[in-house]
Amino acid sequence: AGQLLAEEVQDEELIARSMVGLAQVHHGLGDQRRAAMMAGEALQILENRPEDPSLPRALLLAATSHRLGGRPDQAADTYARCIDVAAKQGREEFLAMARGGVGVLLADEGSLEQAVAYFSDETDFLRSQRMFPPLVATLYRLSVCRRRQGLPDLALEALDEAEDVARFADLPFERALAAIGRAALILDLGDWVGASRLLGKARIALDQEASVFVRMAYRDVQVQVRLAAGDRQAALAAFQVAESEASRGGFASWGAYFSGVIGVMTGDQVAVEKAMETLGFAGDRGMMARMCLLEATLGGDPAALVIGEREARASHNQFLLLGVLHAIGSKECRVEAGSLARGIADRLEGEMRDRFLALPAVHWAVNGMGHNRESSV
Repeated sequence: AGQLLAEEVQDEELIARSMVGLAQVHHGLGDQRRAAMMAGEALQILENRPEDPSLPRALLLAATSHRLGGRPDQAADTYARCIDVAAKQGREEFLAMARGGVGVLLADEGSLEQAVAYFSDETDFLRSQRMFPPLVATLYRLSVCRRRQGLPDLALEALDEAEDVARFADLPFERALAAIGRAALILDLGDWVGASRLLGKARIALDQEASVFVRMAYRDVQVQVRLAAGDRQAALAAFQVAESEASRGGFASWGAYFSGVIGVMTGDQVAVEKAMETLGFAGDRGMMARMCLLEATLGGDPAALVIGEREARASHNQFLLLGVLHAIGSKECRVEAGSLARGIADRLEGEMRDRFLALPAVHWAVNGMGHNRESSV
């Protein structure tokens, strides 16, 4: 209605603001294609209006849609423009969130330390402004980086804060996101039963009112839990549902990953190759490595480990690299895997540590180092 009224009075500024509002709605609904289209049309009008208050939001929405659509170069350029405009307008909220978007791009390409710095800055601002929903989302992203770095204790710190904030502010979907992050962590540590239990408590993430970001995070862990449980049919069904949701919403990396694994599980090499091409263009090194590892272990193609090792190293995901080294299985890989396993285990205590040490890849790695249970690992 707002857009129709703006068009009737032929007010370009009002039209642009209406388009930004519509872009925000479509983004919230998970339709990144429509969000990108509406934000792009708004930017055509706002391009020569650098002081328009709608411009930072339009740039942030456009950048985020580019990122989720697998266009990292355009996303980086648009985030940079948003940072510049927000700084000049004194719009600290958009400045912080655009820097957080850059952090996501850095995390995808494997620059985890830089990503942590960007996320830490964003959380400082969001805490100070008591902007609780985006604070939980950024703490979740921070926990993902810490987990990939092989720092499970720091990942848990971020998740504990995220859960406390979500509980304090009575945010059920954000509380589910914190539980999903915890499930992903303990799954990496070898507890797929506990991860499945946490997902069961977080099923509100699949509610239609939940953001698609929360729903995709749930699906991503769900498919991994099904694989860890050894139920290929249930895993395939979960991948198919996840791929449908991701593709419908325009989430390029998630859609390609889910589609590629479906191709691995069904012997569809064309789907696998197409997924690898999309992931390569989108710049998500971790998802590429995960898919290659599954192609080698589930699809029986050891040649995939060449790309898998390269991408796992580039992603700096310690858990993922440990799995790839185990799949390769050489003596040199065993020595390196042992060092990785020791570093992670030294940051764990109690049952978490025991479950991690019982993982096949970890058991292989530490035994290959002449390890015994009386040592520090």
